[in-house]
Amino acid sequence: MTPVNYDLVRLKSKVKSAMRKATPKDTGNLAYNSMMGYVTKTGLKIVYRGSIAGYGKILNQSIVLGDNKVNKHFGWHNRANSNAILESRRFFKDQTIPKHSKIYNNRQEARYNPNVPGSGKPMFAQKEKWFNNPARVRFETMNKV
Repeated sequence: MTPVNYDLVRLKSKVKSAMRKATPKDTGNLAYNSMMGYVTKTGLKIVYRGSIAGYGKILNQSIVLGDNKVNKHFGWHNRANSNAILESRRFFKDQTIPKHSKIYNNRQEARYNPNVPGSGKPMFAQKEKWFNNPARVRFETMNKV
């Protein structure tokens, strides 16, 4: 068994927090349930699981929706990646970070408090609803990666 590198664990926590700030505000499921982080032999791996929040791809796809509506979430994944890179550079005290660099933040707040009994019920009900959604099942079967 390999020893745990606590610096990588701290970095993983900071990177996940920075990435959550860039996820669309009205999709807490995407920010809090679908994002998983792993410490690997070569560093970190942080992924969004499509089985939990498959609509993440849809939110990032097109700038214009039907009826000429603009997708306000377009580019959220690029912003999350930028946040992760900037937070990593800050963690390792990179001196070449431009002064105007800042973390993109859409003020995402978690409604789930693990210290309050019953506060997770709506989250789990929504997750169950998502798993049973026939549109999700159809989308995932058509868009296997």
